[in-house]
Amino acid sequence: MKSFRAPGYCRCVSPKKRKVKDAIILYFCRNNPINYLFYYLSVLTKNKLERFAENETFPHLFQPDFDALQSGFELKGRWHEFFENDHPITLELGCGKGEYTVALAAQYPQDNYIGIDIKGARIWRGAKTSFDKGHKNVAFVRMRIDSILNAFGPQEISGIWITFPDPQPKKDRKKLTSPMFLNRYAQLLRPDSILHLKTDSLEFFEFTLETIAS
Repeated sequence: MKSFRAPGYCRCVSPKKRKVKDAIILYFCRNNPINYLFYYLSVLTKNKLERFAENETFPHLFQPDFDALQSGFELKGRWHEFFENDHPITLELGCGKGEYTVALAAQYPQDNYIGIDIKGARIWRGAKTSFDKGHKNVAFVRMRIDSILNAFGPQEISGIWITFPDPQPKKDRKKLTSPMFLNRYAQLLRPDSILHLKTDSLEFFEFTLETIAS
């Protein structure tokens, strides 16, 4: 019989109890995939809710709502106060789980890094990893990237990373290198700053080159 492990199992449960639990779930689900699907979805929902709750406890994860961004985000133009230094600040836009943000912060501890993403369940991973490792030069903001001017002040940023963004093949205006976004980045970046782009989409790459050239 193919080995079976219930999703969401906890390592703190003894192997014997976990084996019994898996056997019970297998018994009820092996002849009815729908039962397993409902169980799997319930585990995913539970895990997501737990991550949302833990997000509220991270001191370096900010989740401003629309009204807070529109009325004036408290750290706009004052991020040096949060980091307690005047070191350069680099953003990663659409950071997902934040692996790149955390890796950059670890490699360049003299600089500050902020990951931005709208998905709370994904950004939780980067927030938790950086918190557990004690990185003091990392922060995360859960927000839409098109609201970026509401979260950062003019020339407050020294660099931007856009790593493998959604190519948005049918929505040019939503591409993170569209004229609208590039104009907003220009307001945030200091002179001689660098905008880094990594993509595996040839169409997105060519679109970016055409936009910059125009």
